[in-house]
Formats: sequence, structure tokens, C-alpha cells
Amino acid sequence: MNNMNTDNNAGMFSLVSIIVPAYNEEKNIEGCVNRLLNQSYKNIEIIIIDDGSTDSTFSLCKLLTKKDSRVKVFTQPNSGVSVARNYGLDVSQGEYVMFVDADDELLPDAVECMFNSIINNPVDIVQGCMDGELSANIQYSGGNFIIESRQLLGSILDYSHTSKDNLEKRFIRSTHGSYAKLFRKSFLQFYLLKFDTDLVLGEDMMFTLKTYVKSEKICLLDKLVYKIVENPNSSTRRFNRKMSEGALAFIEELNIYLTKESLLLDLDVERRFICFLTLFAGIKTGIINDIKLLHFFDNISEIRSLCNNRIVQTTLVEFLELSKDYKNRYGFKLFFLAFLLHNRMFFLFTFVLKLAFYLRIIKCYFKRSNIC
Repeated sequence: MNNMNTDNNAGMFSLVSIIVPAYNEEKNIEGCVNRLLNQSYKNIEIIIIDDGSTDSTFSLCKLLTKKDSRVKVFTQPNSGVSVARNYGLDVSQGEYVMFVDADDELLPDAVECMFNSIINNPVDIVQGCMDGELSANIQYSGGNFIIESRQLLGSILDYSHTSKDNLEKRFIRSTHGSYAKLFRKSFLQFYLLKFDTDLVLGEDMMFTLKTYVKSEKICLLDKLVYKIVENPNSSTRRFNRKMSEGALAFIEELNIYLTKESLLLDLDVERRFICFLTLFAGIKTGIINDIKLLHFFDNISEIRSLCNNRIVQTTLVEFLELSKDYKNRYGFKLFFLAFLLHNRMFFLFTFVLKLAFYLRIIKCYFKRSNIC
């Protein structure tokens, strides 16, 4: 459903909705909103969805609404980021929507540049660039490049940043999630595209994958628009027992969706990679990041039980079956860990990851204490 109207005057005053989910973001929310209010494109609404915060996030947001009528705040019982984003979509009034996390930064002219791209090209999605180590020292041209969206599907799933789609490095990091993108809201509504509220891992990736599958073409804006902050307290890093089961839910949903869309063969390598990576992330967050050392043997039992699951067994076998070329692409470490799990070396697997976990904690402690 591509809107072919590229008349600049037709959309020059269109409202852009910026949806910001917020859970216990009292340290970040005011700075985030102030940066958004300073966007060079002024016809925006900032929709904050307070996800049942237990700190002062909601009260701070209420104060922000009194300072500028473009700021709107809604609250819900703690239900997760997907429910919050969907709520934001439901209440948004803009013709275009974008998503920003409260601890990240949207560059001052990001909305203006992405808006100009979407109204001047026959597309429903504009994807800009996001900062990161791959984007260091890159010179951005500011130009627009229209490509078929299916060229990007492999890159959405391929976190190794070496996708067979051969994308320029500047675009790869911003492909995975809903950030650094501007969506035409009517496109999302036409295809009933929302975030999957049953997923606690990979929900952002699944949303992006589904939007790109339904969109014929994507406009790539060769400009840095989004700066992401690696937050050690984010939901994907904190210890959360739901994450290990959440990984299985994502793997199952991804396989079902790719089969339904007849993409299983086209994205077979990337699928195998992201399924194992998600499994690994779920085990780390849901089991390994349990800081209590006395739980070490309980953690081993949890991993053993998880590996009895059919989905886990299939994921490990498919990942280990990848050819030598892909082993070089994805690195020895991941295949070594998959080998340990597949061969039921649970003590060694848990010991290696627990050791890395505690060393990381010690390193963070010394950094905060300015000892090193």
C-alpha cells in the first residue's frame, strides 16, 4: 500500500506523532521530552505512555504537559513495552508515527528530514541511520535511496552486521528495530500492524520484519537521526526469569511467520542465526544473570531442563549445521557455546558464562569507583 502522492505541499503541515514508552524513567524523561520539543519540525505530538512506573515518571510527565500542549501523557498498569507502544498508536493523531525510547536521543532535525523524505517519495517507511561503532567516522550524504523492502529482510534478522544483503554499514544497525524510522500511520492501520504483546524478547524485531514484508519499498535516508544509549538496566539486561521462556516464544513465532510468508528458505541462514542468538540472550537474562552465587547448581538444572525442549534442540542443531563459512562469519564463541549446550555440557557452559557475568560486574564497579 504505497502512497504515490509525492507533492510536498500536500503534507507540509502534517502532524507527526512521536511515541515514547516509559517505565521508571524519572532520570531520563524530562531530557528526552525537551529534546523532542526542540525538533526543527514543530508540528509534532509527543505521546508518553507511562507503563505503571513506581517512581516519579508519571508526575514529571504531567508537569511537562502543562509546559507544552504538544506533550500528552497516558498511563497503564505495568504491561510491557509492546502494550505501551500499541496504546500510543491507538491514541496518536498524527498522519505519521515514530518510536523513541526515553533514554535515547533523536537528533534535532531528524523529524524534519525524515518527513521530507516520506512526502517526496512513494514509500510508507523511511529508515535513517543510527550511531554505533559501525557508524564511526562515516560521512553522511543526506541523500535518499529507494530500495525494495525485501532486500532488507535478511539484515533485520542478521545481528552479525555481515548480511548477504550487502547493505552499507551505515544502515545496518538501524534496520533491526522500530527506532530511527518514520511510518505512515495509514499503512500500519491498513495491514493491522502492531507489536506482538505475547513476546518479551524480539518484539521490536518482529514488528519491523512484518512492516518491511508488507511494504513494497523503503526509503533509506543517509543521515544520522538517532542515538541509542546502551542501558545496563534495560529489560533485556536485567535478570528476569521470563526471558528464557520468552526466547522460545520468539523462535516459535518467527518460524511460524516465515513459513506463512513463504520466506523460510530465503532467510534460512539468518533465521538459524537469530534463533540461536535469541535463545542465548534468553538464557543469559533469564538464568545466568541471577547474581546469587548459591544458585549456581540451580541455574545448571534450569538450563538442563530448558534444553529438553524440542524448540531448543532444533535451534541448536540447525545453528551447528551451518557451514564453515558461516562459522567464520558469526564467530567461534557462539558455536562453542552452542556445542556445549548441544552436547549437554551444562556445568562448563554455566561456569563460563557465570564467570564472564561476575567479571563484568567487577569491571563496572571499578569504573564507577574511578579505581581503574
